[in-house]
Amino acid sequence: MTTPIDSLDRRPLDGILVVALEQAVAAPFATRQLADLGARVIKIERPGRGDFARDYDSAAGDGMSSWFVWLNRSKESVVLDLKADSGRGPLDLLIGRADVFVCNLAPAAVRRLGLDAAQLVARHPRLVACQLSGYGDAGPYADRKAYDLLVQAETGVLAVTGSPEAPAKAGISIADIAGGMYAYSGILSALLQRTRTGRGDVVAVSLFTALAEWMSHPLLLTRLTGRPPARSGARHATIVPYGDYVTADGDEILLAVQNEAEWARLCRDVLGLPALAADGRFAGNQQRVGHRDEVERRLRPAVAQLATGELIRRLERAQVAYASVKEVEEVMRHPQLAARWTAIMAGDRPVEVLPPPVRHSGFGPVLGPVPSHGRDTEAVLAEIAGDGRPAALATVDPFPAAALAALFDDGLPAPGRGAGLPAYWHLAACATAPPSGILAADGHSRGHPASGPAHLPRRMFAGGRLRAAGPVHVGERLTQRTLVTASTDKQGRSGPLRFVTVETQFARPGGDVVLVEEQDIVFRGAPDPGAVLGAAEAARPAAAADPGPLLTRHGPLHAVFRADPVALQRFSAATSNPHRIHYDYPYVTAVEGYPGLVVHGSLLLLSLLELIRLDLPDRVVAAVTFQARSPVFAGDAIDLAGEMAGPDQVRLTARHGDGRTAMTCEATLRSMRIADRA
Repeated sequence: MTTPIDSLDRRPLDGILVVALEQAVAAPFATRQLADLGARVIKIERPGRGDFARDYDSAAGDGMSSWFVWLNRSKESVVLDLKADSGRGPLDLLIGRADVFVCNLAPAAVRRLGLDAAQLVARHPRLVACQLSGYGDAGPYADRKAYDLLVQAETGVLAVTGSPEAPAKAGISIADIAGGMYAYSGILSALLQRTRTGRGDVVAVSLFTALAEWMSHPLLLTRLTGRPPARSGARHATIVPYGDYVTADGDEILLAVQNEAEWARLCRDVLGLPALAADGRFAGNQQRVGHRDEVERRLRPAVAQLATGELIRRLERAQVAYASVKEVEEVMRHPQLAARWTAIMAGDRPVEVLPPPVRHSGFGPVLGPVPSHGRDTEAVLAEIAGDGRPAALATVDPFPAAALAALFDDGLPAPGRGAGLPAYWHLAACATAPPSGILAADGHSRGHPASGPAHLPRRMFAGGRLRAAGPVHVGERLTQRTLVTASTDKQGRSGPLRFVTVETQFARPGGDVVLVEEQDIVFRGAPDPGAVLGAAEAARPAAAADPGPLLTRHGPLHAVFRADPVALQRFSAATSNPHRIHYDYPYVTAVEGYPGLVVHGSLLLLSLLELIRLDLPDRVVAAVTFQARSPVFAGDAIDLAGEMAGPDQVRLTARHGDGRTAMTCEATLRSMRIADRA
């Protein structure tokens, strides 16, 4: 399940899992745009031929229509028979993992399959469930078929498109595109809201209401004046002049006048009709609309006398807006598009596509291959094979919590039985020690849900997030469920990388989720140990013989962190962390290529959060986002500093002595309640 990308810059939706039960155009357009921003999109297809859009044409080969290539790059294709338990079970497991579920089946099919968006969100409170339909899930049209042309007709698009003699459909699928765009923006809005509330949402979009929004001007004009706009071909119904004119060479040029200055320049400087500009009957757009036929009678012969090149030169000099009517073949070679065509793979065939129209300065879009039917079925089913197992029971153990308190030795009492647990202390208090003898050669526990591939043995704790719905009390029993929610392969400057997101949920026996933690883990190849050691040791200062306490205070929200090998061993024991890079010097230097014992990323994070415990004792951490930037080694002196970024926000940074950032962290706070102390 490899998602090729342009660069290693993190994208807004990296780590977001989208499961899409989709077909045709609208929903695939929405989810492809999510994939453009880094989301992992698993597309569920039917057995047989899959999404019927695969066979709209065969432009890129069998099952690779031009439509399908446009709408489905960077996705994974999984074939499931939802009429059988063998298909429905995996779908339910995938929805349980997903951040977003998108479905554009007919409302009746949604009800039959038990995939109502509101019910899904009730079962999975953090899920964003998007339901795309033709006319909505209620009302007299709810169960009508809603193909693009039919929706254009029902929304009045045909009434305002075409010539006075006959209506015409838009040349592209505007109803599907409108529905897909609003689904996309609605999903992004719900994901943004989830970062603030911790809760998912139902996003409901219909093609009819989406296109009705696009019809707002004709609808408002008719409601306010009682006069609907007439069909006017390539001319504008309410602006004059605004339409196509034929030159002496027979070419069609569109002219568009938006204000009186442009009208005067068109008449005087372009067409040589100064009297027309001065005629009071045409002084203002409303007057020109009222005399449309007379305006056209004067303009068309004047344009017809000019060669195309001469007309364009005059329009450019006069700064009057214009365009030439281009054929599709000409648009392919348009100078504004020539450099944007980008090669991707559609099945086993290279094709060129246009990247997204929105360009970001900080990251590029994902432009991955278009999947063949069922390409990823086996891999995805293997990935979720263990998801059906029951959640483990964990007791919030007071002894590791006491060990952490002793390690920090900061004068604060250890949280005893019944007391609220500080943020991220669940890494120790809720940990389950692995049985002896199960460590793999790379130092990872074989039982870990995010075991690294054999060719990428080096593992780094890259970042994560924490959301606390309420206090976790020492001594209480919680159910603990851990699963991999995202896995993406990327090509880095130093070789292949695998980015894995592991989510752990802690819930009380009644089902209320109290804590959700996500860890971002990067697996990479180990460099040549000799080369790494030679360069690193030459630049490394000698470690202090006696590092002193873990934290040395230097003022409010400010301290220096330094961990010696003994502190690393104690933290490994308290958190049941089996990774040998923290305590096995020969292994970490000779096998993994580090210059010394690596400080746990979680220990550095806890030290940053300890500043909040020490200096803001009446506040409790409700949510955390952090990013590891560079490794810290035993004996390194790291400056920890924090600042208030708002009434309930703290921004914390860990820096090396040379100014390099080791870790950044943002914490959302709330006032301490009685339950937090109980």
